[in-house]
Amino acid sequence: MSRQKIYIALIFGIFCISSSSIFVKYLDYRGVPLIGVAAYRMLLSSLILLGINSVWRSGEILKLGRMKLTEMVISGIFLAAHFGSWTLSLKYIPVGRSVLLVTCHPIFTILVSRIFLGEKISLRNILSVLVAFAGIIVILWESLSSFSVSSSFLLGDLLALTGAATIVGYIIIGKRLRSSVNLLNYTLIVYATSALLLLPAALLVGVFPQTLTAGDYFWLLALAIVPTLGGHMVFNFLLKNVNATFISTAFLGESLGAALLAWIIWKEVPSASAFIGGIFVIAGLYMIKFDTDSVKQN
Repeated sequence: MSRQKIYIALIFGIFCISSSSIFVKYLDYRGVPLIGVAAYRMLLSSLILLGINSVWRSGEILKLGRMKLTEMVISGIFLAAHFGSWTLSLKYIPVGRSVLLVTCHPIFTILVSRIFLGEKISLRNILSVLVAFAGIIVILWESLSSFSVSSSFLLGDLLALTGAATIVGYIIIGKRLRSSVNLLNYTLIVYATSALLLLPAALLVGVFPQTLTAGDYFWLLALAIVPTLGGHMVFNFLLKNVNATFISTAFLGESLGAALLAWIIWKEVPSASAFIGGIFVIAGLYMIKFDTDSVKQN
């Protein structure tokens, strides 16, 4: 795949995932428990993929082998933890703050990629990670310094950071498998695993299929189609051609897009610490130098 096509796909994917927090927040305003939002997002995405897969890739999943299926299930576990924790964070902190923290996962990815994928890590990249990490400390300091007032902020921050840490496993495993597993098969197994893990929690808090209104299903379907299939699936597609750190860093575009949409729709203005810390995070992550094989020419 050419560089031009890769960057076009990236722009499209970033545009799609930027809408994720907006849809989630709107469903929260509609009264849908957020763990239910995460569960039904993945369930609807899985059902759509199952329909597509049954037409184009019927029977291929059974030929993948136990090892690959096990790795995809593990990837789905990481994805469930990511969506569950990050979605819940939006209950406690503003959209811009939540998305900024959850998209700091290149800090973790660059280290894990070195260990499990053998991807290079230069001195410049180490310094970049330290700058970005300093930004996270600035953001968290607001919650830590006034715990009695903003303990919910700290909980939201920690949930968002949990979402950042857990998505790394999803990205790393995706990089390992996408060279040999078809996109539809991989995504279906991972999403279905995530849905099956999140659904019991949704049912436990009373989010049953019959309790959701037609309007709820409309926005859940939009959440499944636009940011999940249109955004995350694009990144899964690109993992076959570029390294994991590159894809992880590309997610950072979501924080800018989501913050802009939240400002336009809900007039959410970031606090001083979130703004200053965000500058450090974005600067640090955009300082990351990609190796010359980050974007492969095919």
